[in-house]
Amino acid sequence: MVLTVLLLGCGKEREERDKVLAAIDRLQEAPARDHAGRRALAQELLGVAVETPAAVRARDACGNAYVKLAESNQLSEALEKELADASKKSDPADLVKRLEESENLIKEAEPLLATCMAAKGDLVAAVGR
Repeated sequence: MVLTVLLLGCGKEREERDKVLAAIDRLQEAPARDHAGRRALAQELLGVAVETPAAVRARDACGNAYVKLAESNQLSEALEKELADASKKSDPADLVKRLEESENLIKEAEPLLATCMAAKGDLVAAVGR
């Protein structure tokens, strides 16, 4: 009986690991300039139902990191377009505020990315188990 429970647990862990790794791979393989697409994939990753600690850690760190990066990139791209449009009269204080918001998102993403890479590595290392 105990062996059956252990084997079922291992199967669940493997299934969750595979789902999270596949979602992370799709996200990381998406075109870097497709900010909306990457954000959607990051949201999809965050929606993956998992319970095992390793899968939860990887899902949450990677999903949240890439959401923040996509938001930052979208803000930066919008600012670039606005500044390139000579007909627009942008409020300098508003531009600075949005630039700072973009930079803060990157700062928030950095530790999450480090955790993401470590957590993904842990999942990959567990594949052979």
